[in-house]
Amino acid sequence: MTTDANLAALTSQLATHALMRDAPQAELETMARACRLAQFRAGQSLIGEGSPPLGLWFLLSGSCRIYFTAPDGRELTARMFQAPALFGDFEALHGLPHVKMCSAVTDAAIALLPTTLMPWAMRQHLVNVSSGSARLVRRMGQMSTRVGSSP
Repeated sequence: MTTDANLAALTSQLATHALMRDAPQAELETMARACRLAQFRAGQSLIGEGSPPLGLWFLLSGSCRIYFTAPDGRELTARMFQAPALFGDFEALHGLPHVKMCSAVTDAAIALLPTTLMPWAMRQHLVNVSSGSARLVRRMGQMSTRVGSSP
């Protein structure tokens, strides 16, 4: 939970995320109150492979990377991103364990909306499910095109 001193700043930061831009101010404030805040040092792990989803992760400052371990033991980076960013949405919405890991590249501040509040967030239209689904369908189409064109 966040304090009143941080509420306005966190509400403002949450509103910068694409999925939250159209949410009414009162709903953003309610969500900000429900978020857990955390600080991570550069190199610190946020999400482990196979771990259960804790919720929607909002990167408020800093940068992170999503990566996985290849069969030969090498760590391969799937995505790097800077604040503001949202991640863990697919796993949180579907209740699936994480298949990739996430760590802070630089010192990072995070707000976490717990999975227990996900049905509430969906009812309040804070998570634009249709937009997320469209993004997922596009990604799947891109992946199948790449797979189909492989030698």
